[in-house]
Amino acid sequence: MRILVYDATRASSWLDETWAIGAWWARKFNRFDRKIGATSWPDAIDKILSVSAGRTINELHYWGHGHWGKIFMGKKAINVVALASPHHPWHEGLVRLSMQMDEDSFVWFRVCGAFGNKQGRLFSTKLADFFGCRVASSTYLITTRHSGQRSLVPGQVPDWSTNEGVKVVDGKPKLIKSRFGAPRTIMFWNSILPKNW
Repeated sequence: MRILVYDATRASSWLDETWAIGAWWARKFNRFDRKIGATSWPDAIDKILSVSAGRTINELHYWGHGHWGKIFMGKKAINVVALASPHHPWHEGLVRLSMQMDEDSFVWFRVCGAFGNKQGRLFSTKLADFFGCRVASSTYLITTRHSGQRSLVPGQVPDWSTNEGVKVVDGKPKLIKSRFGAPRTIMFWNSILPKNW
C-alpha cells in the first residue's frame, strides 16, 4: 500500500494549498493508493493506521516542513525524543505505525533539511532503525527543486557531510536553497528516488 500524507494545518496557506493540489494530482494519476491531509501527528498516525487497516505500508510519503533533525506538522515536530522515549505522547502511535512496515518498505519525508547538519545525520539513523526500513529526506532547503536527497537503511552510517546543504551566515549555520548542480537534485514532481541515493 502506498500512502501520501501532507501537512493540512494551514501554517503557511499558499504552500499548504500547493501540497493539497499536488496530493490530489498524485492520487489522480495513481501514484498513491490513499492521500491524507492531517492537522497534527496524532491525527496523521490515526488516519494512516485506519486506511492501512493492518496491511503492510510499502511506501509512506510526507509533504511538510522540516529542519535539522525535525519533521514538522504545523509547529510540532517528530524528533529523536519522540522516537526514543516511551513517555513521549506520540511514541506509542509511532511504534504502531512502524509495525505496519517491513524491511522492504520506504518512508520519504519531503521536507526541508531534516537530514542536514549533525542533528539531521543522527536523526536519519534513528528514523531508519525505528521504522526498520529505508528512509529518506533532504539536507537542503527544498523548492521546486529538491536537493540533497539522502536515504539509508537500518544500521547504515550516513555517508554525507554534515556541511551538505549548510552555509554559515554571520556566524550562524543556515540551510542552502536547492539548486541544479547541488548533489542528488530532483524536481518536486518526481515520486521515485533512485535506490543508490
